[in-house]
Order: sequence, then structure tokens, then C-alpha cells
Amino acid sequence: MSRRPWIERALLFGLVPFWAVATILHVDRQLSPLPFAWLPVYLAPAPGPADFPRVLSLWPDTARSPDSLAPGDRLLAVGGHSLAGAGRLTVWMRAFPAADADGVVSFAVAPRAQRTLALRVVRAAWGHLALAVALGLTGTFVLLRVRNSPAARGYAGASLLYSIHMSSLYGGLPWQTAAGVWLVIVSGALYPPLMLRAALLFPDSAPRPARWALLAPWALAITGPALYVWIFGIPRLGLFGFQYASALFTAGIAALLAVLAHNYWVASARGRRQLKWVMWGFVAGTLPSLVASAVAASRPELRGVYEATLAFGVLIPACILVALMRDNLFDIDRLITTTATYTLLAPLLIGTLFQVVPPLARVAAERTGLQETTALWVFAIAVAAPIPWLAQRLRTRLERLLFREQFEVEESLREFRAQIPSFAKPADLLNALGVEVGRRIRLERSALFARAEEAFVPISAHGNAIPPAFDADGALAALLSDRQQPITLEQWRSWARRGLLAHADRAALETFGAALILPLVRAGPLEAFLLLGDKRSGELFSRAEVAMLESLVERAVVALDQFRVEAVRADERRLYTALARYAPGSVAEELARGGEVAPGEREVTVMFVDVRGYTSFSQAREAPQIFDFVNAYTTTVSERVRAQGGSIVEFHGDGLMAAFGAPADLADKERCAVRAALSVVSAFQRENLYPGMSVGVGVATGPAYVGDIQSVDRKIWGVIGNTTNLAARLQGLTRDHAASIAIDALTQQRAGGACDDFQRRDGVSLKGRDELFSVWLLPL
Repeated sequence: MSRRPWIERALLFGLVPFWAVATILHVDRQLSPLPFAWLPVYLAPAPGPADFPRVLSLWPDTARSPDSLAPGDRLLAVGGHSLAGAGRLTVWMRAFPAADADGVVSFAVAPRAQRTLALRVVRAAWGHLALAVALGLTGTFVLLRVRNSPAARGYAGASLLYSIHMSSLYGGLPWQTAAGVWLVIVSGALYPPLMLRAALLFPDSAPRPARWALLAPWALAITGPALYVWIFGIPRLGLFGFQYASALFTAGIAALLAVLAHNYWVASARGRRQLKWVMWGFVAGTLPSLVASAVAASRPELRGVYEATLAFGVLIPACILVALMRDNLFDIDRLITTTATYTLLAPLLIGTLFQVVPPLARVAAERTGLQETTALWVFAIAVAAPIPWLAQRLRTRLERLLFREQFEVEESLREFRAQIPSFAKPADLLNALGVEVGRRIRLERSALFARAEEAFVPISAHGNAIPPAFDADGALAALLSDRQQPITLEQWRSWARRGLLAHADRAALETFGAALILPLVRAGPLEAFLLLGDKRSGELFSRAEVAMLESLVERAVVALDQFRVEAVRADERRLYTALARYAPGSVAEELARGGEVAPGEREVTVMFVDVRGYTSFSQAREAPQIFDFVNAYTTTVSERVRAQGGSIVEFHGDGLMAAFGAPADLADKERCAVRAALSVVSAFQRENLYPGMSVGVGVATGPAYVGDIQSVDRKIWGVIGNTTNLAARLQGLTRDHAASIAIDALTQQRAGGACDDFQRRDGVSLKGRDELFSVWLLPL
């Protein structure tokens, strides 16, 4: 287990215990007869040890009586304690224990003998306590469960400090008052910058802010001095400091929301889902209180309802916790539309119940002889009854407006599900599952795998990839046989981390970019499964879509049960034979010599090459000319790859994939791969062997599965895995950045001088990847 960064250890073993102690003391104060109070007076401290503090002014709006303190009074003693040489905080510390049951403090003053001052008692709301405890608990839990995450650390620090700021201690024993006052001031200076800094770092998939952006929030630390001015009235009397602190807090909240909105547009699909949880938490946590506050303003007797709704604030830290740890817990898009629906309907319902129903009930009672209470309930039920019907229709319209793509996908899947019983042959149904699901959800790729003797083979596919077969007796097939529910990306990656998947299965899933696996399980063993890739839009599968797909697969399983098993298998083999003629494949040099290649995971350097201008070239020429070009092109590239010790893995039309360091070890595989890429580019750009043509090359280094891959009637030697996928993504990147070659950081580091002409580019986003990359590009 990796060691925690020092900042996480400091928060966990320093700030968390401090928060726990502050919270316990706060609860103890809240349970006391006179929980929290302020001393509403501004004082000048005693000039010397033998002098006494003097009253400058009372707080604005402070209740006065004939014997109240007045400006100019010198405070000699309070509660039997002399105030000689006392400062402002000392007066506060001595005054609170001297208060009577009504919160009135008596002072010995000069020139008059006795004067009083009523403390300004703060009414504590248990809803605020619930929010403070929830903030501290979620911050602690995030620290314990999420490591090496700037977003998690930022939230933990901000939430713990804000909870400490809300844990008032003043108004009790002298040491509690001193600690409480300084706690308010110091935490008030720290939590606003940390809140804004946490927003800048959230989510982890958003581009990391510049250094100046992370330092800018500390300008909000001036809130601490503003609170000092409010409490002690220095350097200016009055509540100016509190007004200034409130304005800073408001500006901080506005900046926080603006930062989160900006991060939403630049984050990955998962990051956007996490931010939806955060924004929904803010709305759901504050909206009930806002509505109850508006009601209580016109109906003061309902203030208790307002204070009860403050407990909804715990939804804010709860939703942030979900965003950081389980953002796929529920369908957040559906939660948003449901909240928006009832938010729009709530004013109509509340306004009708409080403004329209009571007069109608009185009129009805007068004319019918019913009790007014009975009439009130009848009208209230009549008004509330249509709300679910209205909510359903309004939510449908909002879903179409706010999440149009998801709404259309769900409608299309429902349509396809209704068509399943109409298929006359199992082959037609299986082919439609592999193709139609991918087309209707707008996926980059999808494929349906069915059992064919010793392997699961792709019998229908949609998109730009047909993956290799899976061993029918392998780990993936065994795991899917025990499950009927969809397997998400997070689940099969968890299997891989725990070693439950074979290297070949894991590498094949990574190469395919599997986002969802849907097993077709009947009464017997696993017969087929549907493999779905990423959406073209980059969005993640919603829980509603997953549930719809699960229902669709269940309907397909029922339909397949109606066909004879042998007929199904015959159709599967026939379809696979037709597809196999188009599947790319190659045999490494060791296999050409008749040797056996032991399969396994090893580090390789993978190179992808793609010809630009091939489409327009082929459209203007006859088939023999195209065939001659492809032969010449493959010969040219093969010679250059092999000259550097590489192996051709496969050709596919106008592109190819090569591997360095497999099947035989190659000490300087990264340098050789870069030299081969430069040689291929030179053939097109400098040697001009193919006028009007150019190439894009992607090179990446890392672990991959190397070895035999089982097909229906033969074994195919291949290199598959996450590194292969990365090299392909880098090759595609060359088009967007006007480059001929793109390589990853590890290749550049090891290739040395071969990369002298390359230019570094940081913060590059690759399609299908959450994280940002540093890549090295060779300009055209």
C-alpha cells in the first residue's frame, strides 16, 4: 500500500482530531441553558496595568435601559473580578460567566457605581449542527477512503475548517470564550480560500489550474480580519466588518459556482457527472430552506418549519461524498429533472394551498354547512391529487429539453425492445443486437459474442473494431456465467485489479474500450454476451440506459429460448465464418519459423501508421492501381520497421500496427520505434515515394498482452491492451495538431536523441481517456 502524501497525513492526524474536539465542545455549549451569546459593546482596552477599559459604543440595534452601559463608562469590575489592565477579549472572558439567567451582565463602572448590559443571545439551530457534523464526517471519510486525489484533499480541508467555523464555543467559561472567538476569526480567514481552491481542483479530470489561480483564492483570507473588526470594532466602530465579511463570503460563493460551471465544460464525462452531483446537492440542500423561509416571512408561526428544513443542508456534503466515491450510485440526470419538475410545481401548489384553498373552504363551509376544516382538507386533496400526473408530463418535457440525447436513446431502445419478438431467426436477432444497440446508442463500437465450440466469437459488430475471440473456458466467461446484470467499466476493472481476469481477457477488453458488458444468460451456461464501447458524444451510460439495456437483453434471452439451440449455433458459425474473412491477422517471425510463442504480459513499444489522402487516391483509381499502391506501401513500411528490429502485427487497408520488443526482446525498443517512425515519414515527405500522400504515426510504450489469441479455426499472434489503444489514440492526435508523429512521455524519455526535433505539448486530452497527457509531436 502506497504511503499517504504528507498533506493527507497532516489533515487526518491534525485537523480531524481538532474538529472532533471542537464539535464535542460545541454540542456541550448548545445543550447549556445559555448556549451562545455576544457581548454587544465596543471597548477601548486599558492603557496600562493600573487603568481600566472604557466603553466606546454599543453595537447598533442593541437594546438600552436607563441603567445600561453608556459611551465613556470605565469598567472597573465584573462578576467580582477586577478589570484593571484588561483588554477587549479579557472583558468578554469575564463577562459571560457573570451573566444571570436572563443573559444580563452587571458591571462596576466609574463614575457611576453599577451598570448593566444584556448579552445578545444567539439562537442555535439544530439544522446548522447537522450540517456541521455532516461536513466534518464526510471530510474525514474522504480522507480515509480516497488517496492521492487533489479534489478529495481540497474538499476534506475546506469541509473540516468550515465545520470548525460553525462550532461556536463562546459564551461559556473564560477559556471557551477565548478559544471560540479566535476559532471564528482564524477559521473565517482559512475556509473561504480553501473552499474556492477545492472548487478549482474539482473534479480530478479537469485541467489542473495554473499556480496563480491556486494562489488567488487566498485573497479571501481578509474575511478573518473583517470578522475581527465586527467583533471588537477596530479600527472602525459599527457592524461594517460583518457587512464586509458577508460581502466577501457572497463573492466567494459566486466565484465558487463560476469555477464549477467552468470546470463542467472542460471536464471528462465522468467529471461532468461528478459536478452534476455537486450542483444537485447545492440545490436540494438549500431549496427547501429558501421555500420555507419565504413561507415563514408571511406566516411567522411556521418558523419552526423553516428551522427544520435547515437539516436538508446535509445533502450538500452527502452529494459531494457521492461525487468523489460513487458517482454512478443513482441516475443523476433523472434526479435533476425530478428536482426541476417539483421546483416548478412547488410554487403553484404552495400558492394554491395557502392563498386559494382557505377562502374557498370558508365559502364552501358557509354554503354547505360542512366544517371549515373538512372543506379545507377536501380542497387540499383535490389540489394535490393531479400533481403526480402533472409531474410525470412535465418531467418528460424537461428530460427532452435538458438531456435530449439520453431521452432519444431511451426512446430508441424502447422501440427496439418492442421489435424483438418479431425476429424470425436467432441469427437475425443476434446480428441486430450487435449492430442495432450500438447504432441506436451512438457508440463507437459494439459487438455480440456467441459460443462457438471452444471460444466466444464476434458474430455481429457495429463501429470501427472487431475484437478477438474469448476463451469459452476462460475467466471472463466464468465470471459472466454467474451474473445476469450488466457489468460496468468500473466492475470489470475491479476484477482486473484483483487478478480475477486473465491477461488476455483484460487486454482484449482494454483494446476494445469496453464500457459495458451485457451477458445473455439462460437456464444453462453462458451462451452469448454483448460488448459495448464508448459513446461518440463522450458521455457515460446513465443508470436509466443501463436498466433499459438490461431489460432489452432479458427480452432477447426470452426470444432466443424459442429457437432450437442447434440452429442457433449453426447460424452463429455461419455468421462468424463470413466475418472472419475480413478480420485482420499476422504471424510473427517466430511463428513463421515454426516456434511456439508463450502468451503473457510484457512491456512493448507499439507503433500505429495511417496514410492520409488514401481515400481521395482510391476514389479516382481502378482496383488494380489501388492494389499495386497498397503492395508498394506495405513493402516500404515493412522494410523500415524490420530494419529497426520491429515486427509487423497487422495491416488494415491504409494503416498498420507494429511492435518493438515482441516477440523477441529489444534493448532499445523505444529508440528503434522512433527511428522507424522517422524513416516512414521520410519516405512520404522527403523521399516523396508517394506524391500527394502523407502519414500520421503514433508511438506508445507500456505493458501489453503478447501471444496467441484463439479464433474459431486458428490462433492469431497479436499485441493487445491499453498501450495498443494509447498508440492508436496518439496516431489520431496527429491530425488535430498538424503533426506527422506523436509519442508518449515514456517513449520520449527512453528514446534519447532520436526525439531532438520533437516538441512537447502538455495537458492534451485523448479521446476515451479521463486523464490529461504530455505528448511529444513532430510538426509537419
